[in-house]
Amino acid sequence: MRSTLIALLILAPSAAHAQKPKVDVQTVAPNEQGLSYSISPKGAHVVAITQKGTRWVVLHDGVAGPLFDQIISDGGGGRINFSPDGTRFGYAGRQGQEWVIVIDGKEVLRRPIGTNQTVLRGGGLGVRFTPNGKHWFLHYNNGSEGNPLADPPRLIWDGVAGPPGAEANVTVSADGEH
Repeated sequence: MRSTLIALLILAPSAAHAQKPKVDVQTVAPNEQGLSYSISPKGAHVVAITQKGTRWVVLHDGVAGPLFDQIISDGGGGRINFSPDGTRFGYAGRQGQEWVIVIDGKEVLRRPIGTNQTVLRGGGLGVRFTPNGKHWFLHYNNGSEGNPLADPPRLIWDGVAGPPGAEANVTVSADGEH
């Protein structure tokens, strides 16, 4: 039997002993070499990145997402991003010759791979969430170095690409709607 590295603890008051919390243990990731994980803000969810054969998979509270050849860095060293309240998560992965964006465990966007060396090395496709957690966005800079206009930089908001030439610096209103 495999040992587990990460266990999600759920504390709930017991009716008979209001002073003693009830602890339920749930296995959410295997204990294996190369495992990396993130804990959501407020500590309610665990996302782990692990290998399944020769491919990579993201486990959210123990539930496996799609298989990838690579899970992409967001350019800042992280690979999984949570909404500010910790209820949503997003990441980018590579399947063959396409980038895939996954939000809350579901594929929401697929784009072809260009020749931008930063992105090819696995950096710069970081999913972000608005302050209210309702919307997601990312700066997409995947153009060909030989022809930067073939797929120019864009801001992608909830899966919809904006006009070409968008900068990476994005400011979102405090209510998360603008």
